[in-house]
Amino acid sequence: MNGMEVSELYDEQSIEEQDAPNQLGNKERKGLQKTIGLLTKALIDKGKPHVIGTHDDPNYSELYRLLSKYMPTSGDGEIIDTLVSDRAVRGRLKEGLNSLEE
Repeated sequence: MNGMEVSELYDEQSIEEQDAPNQLGNKERKGLQKTIGLLTKALIDKGKPHVIGTHDDPNYSELYRLLSKYMPTSGDGEIIDTLVSDRAVRGRLKEGLNSLEE
């Protein structure tokens, strides 16, 4: 990653995001939701159905647990960004899968 640590990259992105406009256009939002839906389907396909669930009945809590392994954390292991909280991520995964049905 160009010699940067993940935490440095994350901090840099956070600053840039704070300076960016807070609104996405409708087209961009739909595109992001569909992308999240496709990635969620891929995770489900690669996971164990009795743990991750199926496309018709995904286990969002377990999907979050898998994703949380890749989230930036503080020194004590706490996730440092409330935008990637359990509830927020599960909601986005669900929205993403639902957007594929539209």
